[in-house]
Amino acid sequence: SSDTHDDVTRHNNIIQYINYKGTILGMFNTGDVQAGNFTTSVQWLIDSIQTTQAFIALTIGNHDAGNSFDVALSGTNQQVYEKFIQPLEAKAGMITDGKCYWYKDFPEYGVRAISIYEYDDPNDINPSDPTKYRIYRGTRVLSQAQINWLCETLNSTPADYDVMMLTHQNPAFSGALLERNPDWEDKTAAYNPQNSTNGNPLNEIVEAWRTGTAINKSYTFFNEANYLPAITANYDFSARGAGNLIGWFFGHSHSDLVGTFKDFPAQNFVCV
Repeated sequence: SSDTHDDVTRHNNIIQYINYKGTILGMFNTGDVQAGNFTTSVQWLIDSIQTTQAFIALTIGNHDAGNSFDVALSGTNQQVYEKFIQPLEAKAGMITDGKCYWYKDFPEYGVRAISIYEYDDPNDINPSDPTKYRIYRGTRVLSQAQINWLCETLNSTPADYDVMMLTHQNPAFSGALLERNPDWEDKTAAYNPQNSTNGNPLNEIVEAWRTGTAINKSYTFFNEANYLPAITANYDFSARGAGNLIGWFFGHSHSDLVGTFKDFPAQNFVCV
């Protein structure tokens, strides 16, 4: 599920279907459960976990972080965690370490799900206007800490596990880079209008893990985030060996798309 945007009825229909089937373990929602900004109540989401045995695990979307420069309309990284992740993590079995990014293992199926938090900027206040953030809360900025965590989490994945990656937006930061299956698409592209990171750190890290090779690349920032120091992915997966990627799962573009990435043809994706 993705981009439910405060549509409580649509969300509850999914929960009712899960309960009706009786065989579905749970649901990943890839973000934007809110339609406006961080201030919108999501008690309906929290309440829904009491109506089902299934888990609900959430990846944060741009609207969930705030989708605004305004401090009053946005949440800090800590506030986003406390509002969206903390109420769900125990039942869902998400390993979070108090962060908005997390992973979840399914030992019975040999699967690890890894969720990325794309709005992991430092929450700096604009020095000329204390009512504004310096970086738009909803533009994609990854922290060095999360890059390190992703590399470690991929490397620690058991050798016989497959991995599914969860983001809100198309993980290819520098552009669409999608080879879409024409048999299943209802729009022309999964767009990325809200991005301030140069390059494709997520796809490149996962490709190094998938092929059991090393990566040593830096990624700079642009627009209002251009003052931030570059982040670096420096990790060697060769001792672990090649990993098996199930694919990327994301939303944001309000379209159904299935395919692979032009620059990473072994990486599949499903956009919901």
